[in-house]
Amino acid sequence: MSWKRSILLVAAVGATACSVPTEQPITPELHREGGTRRDSAREAVLYWNQAATDAVARMTIPAPLPPTPEALFYAMTNGAMHDALNAIDRRYAGYAYFGRTTGPVSAAAAVATAAHTVLFAITTGIANDPVFPNPAPQAFVQQTYLDFLATIPEGEAKSAGVALGQAAGGAMLAKRANDGSAGLGLTPYTSDGLPGAYRPTPPFAFDPDHLTGLADSPLWGSVRTFVIPNARSFRAAPPYRRADPARAVLTQHYARDLAEIRRLGGAVSERTAEQSDIAFFWMEN
Repeated sequence: MSWKRSILLVAAVGATACSVPTEQPITPELHREGGTRRDSAREAVLYWNQAATDAVARMTIPAPLPPTPEALFYAMTNGAMHDALNAIDRRYAGYAYFGRTTGPVSAAAAVATAAHTVLFAITTGIANDPVFPNPAPQAFVQQTYLDFLATIPEGEAKSAGVALGQAAGGAMLAKRANDGSAGLGLTPYTSDGLPGAYRPTPPFAFDPDHLTGLADSPLWGSVRTFVIPNARSFRAAPPYRRADPARAVLTQHYARDLAEIRRLGGAVSERTAEQSDIAFFWMEN
């Protein structure tokens, strides 16, 4: 579970974590009587974290989105929202956008537009995928944005917020345009079949021996990081401290782990209901 915790930490760069249950959608109470700019900004950030989660949940063709690009999308969305708010109330270093704004500006409109700019660009790529086109996420993001903007009164502040959000979202897209993440989700993979070598797992194996199929993000370590200079300092040690996988599978530690997986990992096994809940919690998106 440790590698997934690391991915979630990456997704948290910029703002809050998006963990609001989908069965309890947030209704932003924007510009209510007596409210403050910070109130509307807080509601907007929570709302668009939820919207990003719901958009990812619709990215299911041909399979659910792997956790690596999922985390990247959350980080980009939150980073854009952060930069938009930071331009209104400068408190922190910017990530991609470093402008400042003065005069009346709707923080809610800025947050929503920054998030929408990023998510709409991402979902446009998914909608136009030449192999597995999926327009559902894009349609969801666009309608969610239109519905959200409709809750904000028209005027100079709203227009300024939309312009700011477009600038912050555009800066995020430009900064991450060549970050090495394109096409590094599910990737064609062929195993050499030697002991200890990775083999594609169901449902991503294309043959009975599991030698050909798809692997989940095997080159993701080359993607440009967000905050740390690079990922080299966080490389995992070789499996079971053996550089040669064929030697790793001969260790007693490997044998113990394999026995534990067989004991707890099957459809019929010794694991408890709590352990099943934990497994589902950590199962991608």
